[in-house]
Amino acid sequence: MSAAAASPFCASRIGLALLVAIAPAQAFAHSGPGAHSDFFQGLAHPVSGLDHLLVMVGIGLFAATLGARARWVLPGTFVTVMALAAIAAMSGLIGGAPAEHLMALSVIVIGVPIALALKPSLPSAMALVALCASVHGHAHGVELPAAANASTFLLGFVLSTALLHATGALAGIGLNRLSYAGFTPSRGVGAAMVLAGLVLAFG
Repeated sequence: MSAAAASPFCASRIGLALLVAIAPAQAFAHSGPGAHSDFFQGLAHPVSGLDHLLVMVGIGLFAATLGARARWVLPGTFVTVMALAAIAAMSGLIGGAPAEHLMALSVIVIGVPIALALKPSLPSAMALVALCASVHGHAHGVELPAAANASTFLLGFVLSTALLHATGALAGIGLNRLSYAGFTPSRGVGAAMVLAGLVLAFG
């Protein structure tokens, strides 16, 4: 196998291995208010719910599908908006309970363009990603108790989010190079995301 052919294969295997490694955390769903006190709990929090995990990996996959500047602009947009929304919620500027149905719908919102191989403009894609990020950032922020160390927790979950984006992008780069009759495996992943989002939202 040539180096060029091995590269997407290895990228896909690395991404899959990372997803398998964090999959057991899904059994805990959203961690409760007692699990938000330090950097390591912040690091674990984005993988504590399937909706969070799918969207964050999906952002990386979506970015890889669009290619070019989107590969870093979309993950950067998500991390920035999510952090700002979380800070606003922590500060009490945004109230309310986590919008569980909106987070589930965000899985569908990101999955659809991947499944249909849509190529929106970069500003449109950024707006879509920012909308999803604001929902997830709000959820992270309102789940954080006042007694928690907000700065270290925030640093942990921002880093974890960036790593999940990188995992999705790495897998996406490999999957997008494996096509048959115009269909790439990443489109199948997008379809699976849509199905999972429907189950989470309406199941």
